[in-house]
Amino acid sequence: MGYQIAFELAENAHQKYRAQVIDNLPPELNIVKDILTRKLLLQKYLDFLFQKNKNDIHVLISLKDSLDTARSIIHTSVTIAYSYMYAGVGDDNFFRVNLNWFITTRKWAQFTTAAAVGAIHVGHLEDALKVLTSFLVKEAPEHVTGGAIYALGLIYVNYRWDKAILNIVTEKLESSSQKTSYDQTNKPLYVIQHGACLALGLISLGSRDTSHYNLLLKVIREDHPEPGEAAGYALGMVMLGSGSQETIDEMIRICENTEHEKIMRGIAMGLGFVLYGCGARANDTIQRMLDSSSLSCARSCMIIALAT
Repeated sequence: MGYQIAFELAENAHQKYRAQVIDNLPPELNIVKDILTRKLLLQKYLDFLFQKNKNDIHVLISLKDSLDTARSIIHTSVTIAYSYMYAGVGDDNFFRVNLNWFITTRKWAQFTTAAAVGAIHVGHLEDALKVLTSFLVKEAPEHVTGGAIYALGLIYVNYRWDKAILNIVTEKLESSSQKTSYDQTNKPLYVIQHGACLALGLISLGSRDTSHYNLLLKVIREDHPEPGEAAGYALGMVMLGSGSQETIDEMIRICENTEHEKIMRGIAMGLGFVLYGCGARANDTIQRMLDSSSLSCARSCMIIALAT
């Protein structure tokens, strides 16, 4: 019965609550801790996905060979289809066999390719860095690095107990946020910030961790569209289901003061995350958004309604 309750909590409770339960468990209950961190649950899921994998690789081969993948949007579409088909399965043979095809991409398509590898390996915690090593080398373009950091977040989604991985993500976010951090073209590393924000939001999902929240808040206040949009999503992910009025007020204030549509869009979705499952408690915020002069803020009402 105790194990069943632990599995139910691992499946349904947010990370902050599970962390509090874990902190109060005696040392000898290691199995219960592995369940509550979702480590054991992930192993069961991944075994099932691998054993029941019925994907037809020839569908992907046909898409790759028959479509005009020289066009970036089509190439990206095939890559995303691949990541959806094999999400969590851990089978990246198609990627490795067709590596030359995958590396022909540029800029945001590179970001998507690296992120797709993370989607395929969702939950494969022990293999994450080994799988992503080639994307995380110093010489990698910023879009590849940004996508690889995002991929780390996808692999470690809802699992913040690996401090080494968290340190990699937060260090990348902090270093790429510094005004002195530029690439070879003297451009700030906004794409790496974008990937790191998404990764931190995913890993810290529902944790309500104040240090992660403040780090993301710092990014969004810098008012750059690419990292700002991702930070908006991530703020909502960290505060998932909290209904925190302080967070809502801060996000609405940023939304009303920025001129960047991307940041407005990120905050719109982020607000939906904050109010996830809050029911009638969201009504005041919905009315406040309806009264806003910002179209993106008004659009948040639909997202908030869906989240409740």
